[in-house]
Amino acid sequence: MSSNNSRSPVNISDTERLATGILGAALMVGAIRRPLLLIGGAWLIYRALSGNCKCYEALGLKRSESQSGE
Repeated sequence: MSSNNSRSPVNISDTERLATGILGAALMVGAIRRPLLLIGGAWLIYRALSGNCKCYEALGLKRSESQSGE
């Protein structure tokens, strides 16, 4: 096994992760009537659990309280 760590860095704050998770869960519940919401809800839950936002990463933004200057 390689010791290469391919995890994306956390770049969103804990508060933003919590809000994103709640919104993602709400969208997934709403997906019962609108299946397209399932995709949006799943993406938001992924973002909340991983702590990484690909849009922020592309823009070079780091909003996490625990950024260590990496």
